[in-house]
Amino acid sequence: MLVRDLAAGKLFGHPIHVMLVHFPAALLPVAAALEALRDFAHVSLVLDIRILLWPGVAMGWIAVVFGLWDLIRLPKASPEMMHALIHGGINATALSGFTWALYLSPTSAESTLRVVIELACTALILIGNKFGGDLIFRYAIGHLHTEIESKRYH
Repeated sequence: MLVRDLAAGKLFGHPIHVMLVHFPAALLPVAAALEALRDFAHVSLVLDIRILLWPGVAMGWIAVVFGLWDLIRLPKASPEMMHALIHGGINATALSGFTWALYLSPTSAESTLRVVIELACTALILIGNKFGGDLIFRYAIGHLHTEIESKRYH
């Protein structure tokens, strides 16, 4: 049962991609907001923002792997596939930006560039997640209702 679930991109009957995306969707925008406060409002922070960025980026790339696994099982040339490609493309671009921001120093002249990248990537995440939400709520992708999935994919 567990092997069958994992082959279907699920863990205990729940879609793994959907389970993982909440971490980067929460951690990365919070990191961007805190860095913007520190740099632009000159708020002193005790927290090193990379404590939020590293797990957000790591979980994001793991979510990408499971998202790709879900993508290859979608019907080709369908509205679902188009939404999934847009969702994945936008969010992978945002995740790449956050990954790159990890390597920019938070205490140098690169700091402002890092904050701008993170804020732009946060906006991308919001847009990309709109398409991900459409997949779940409009197209019933990732729902636990096996009758919906079996009609759609088999």
